[in-house]
Amino acid sequence: MTDPVRRNDRSAATDAQAPSRQYRPGPSLEEARRGRRLLVEGHEGSGVRDLQVLLNACGLKPPLETDGEFGPRTTAGVRAFQAKYNLDRDGKVGPETINKLLELSARYAAARNEARRPAGGSLTPSSESPLAGGLIQPSSTFAPSSTRVDRGFAPEPGRATGRFGRTSASRVRQAEALLRANNVRLVEGRTYVVMIDQDSPAASASLAERQRFVHNYTGELAVFRVENGRLAEVDTDGPLRAASHAGQFTTRGFTDANGDGQSDIATLRSGVYDYRARPSGQRLNPVSDRAMKVARDFNHDGVIDAAEARRDFHATALQIHAGAPATPVSVGCQTLPPDDYARLLAALPRGRSDTFTYVLVRRPNDRTGARPW
Repeated sequence: MTDPVRRNDRSAATDAQAPSRQYRPGPSLEEARRGRRLLVEGHEGSGVRDLQVLLNACGLKPPLETDGEFGPRTTAGVRAFQAKYNLDRDGKVGPETINKLLELSARYAAARNEARRPAGGSLTPSSESPLAGGLIQPSSTFAPSSTRVDRGFAPEPGRATGRFGRTSASRVRQAEALLRANNVRLVEGRTYVVMIDQDSPAASASLAERQRFVHNYTGELAVFRVENGRLAEVDTDGPLRAASHAGQFTTRGFTDANGDGQSDIATLRSGVYDYRARPSGQRLNPVSDRAMKVARDFNHDGVIDAAEARRDFHATALQIHAGAPATPVSVGCQTLPPDDYARLLAALPRGRSDTFTYVLVRRPNDRTGARPW
């Protein structure tokens, strides 16, 4: 007899006895969160898989197999979750259910990270710091480069030549080089969040290649703080997964910059931005919307082409928040999987008035090479 938990949304009967079930493609989690389409029984695809992962992350027992098929077991799990949190218990998944799942999965992940936090704080100073010896300056420029700085890693503002290193000491050297190249003034006690994302594929890339990029966390993020004249990594367990692009090609109800009747996805340009460290509604907000420079995807193909890159726009409320476990859930914000987002929150300063500096740079795409814009 096949284990009914592992079989998930299929019958617990043997394969010979089990009736075949036809599933149809369902919406992405972001489409359902925006209320464009509901995820319901009979759907299959990445949206269902993300839903199953979120239900499991919120403590569903027994856990679902994340097979991407919305059958009776997934419906039962959804209804149990909706009943527990006083939502409409119809087994259909839309904005209210998804927002509650995202909120709780991030909260549970934060609790797990808090339980692992060492006594006395989370900062683990690096034994080798490129900022030792008085490189922290009161001016807007750095002192002459330390001999330990990875100068080839940051050839120009907004660019990195590769991904973060495997050790905390190497990541500190890389971060110092990126901060220096982007003219960031280091301040004692301040937190710096450095994001290295990949270039998007070219507009000529296949639809499958563009979908692979848009629907995945393609970047890495690490958190650093200046303490006692040294730059140190706050969370030394390794970079967090993240994405600086939206998790979809199209949207509704947002800015239509070129007046074609369709909302345009915004992509934050590489640069230096200040954010508030205390979340509001499980989201981190920018200190000033005026500094948020973006490019817009007018033809909705999932990438910023040369013509789109030449046009500068400003956007408001480009937040940093949790997406789905496997895919970004955003129309232009910076997103992380819930567990990684919880690690980010744990690494940030905790005062009401605290802010941090967010530095976004991009590197060559792993599959298609460099395409800076």
